[in-house]
Amino acid sequence: MAARKSQAMTLEEFLNQKAVRNAHVKHPEFSTLYVRHAMRIIRGQMMEVFDLASAEAKRPGRGAFTRLIQSLDNLDKPIFAESVWNLRLADWLLRNGFERTYPEQCFVKMPKLYNPSHESEQPERTN
Repeated sequence: MAARKSQAMTLEEFLNQKAVRNAHVKHPEFSTLYVRHAMRIIRGQMMEVFDLASAEAKRPGRGAFTRLIQSLDNLDKPIFAESVWNLRLADWLLRNGFERTYPEQCFVKMPKLYNPSHESEQPERTN
C-alpha cells in the first residue's frame, strides 16, 4: 500500500501549533513558503524564533512579502529571515525593522513587545 501524502497546512495553522517544527505551508500569494519554529542565538541569547527559511512569491514585486511580514507583526517571538542573498530584499528588511544578525546574510525583527532592558536582568534571589 502506498503512503498517503499529508495535506499541507496553512501559515496560520502552522503558527497555532508546536508539534510540527518545520513545513512547506500553503499561502495564497506564495508558490513556495518554507517556515520553522526554531532556536537561534539573537543578541547573545538563545531564543525561539519564527524562521522564514524560503519564500517565493507568485507575483514578485507586487507587495506579497510586505503583506506577509505585516501579517506576522503581532508574533510574540522574533522573525528570522534566513540566507538573504537578494540585495534589494536585504535593503528592504533593514528599512522595515529588521537588523543583521549571525550568520551572515540573515536578518531578525524583534517582536513589538520585546523589551531589551530585560535582556540581562536576573530574577531576584530570595533566601
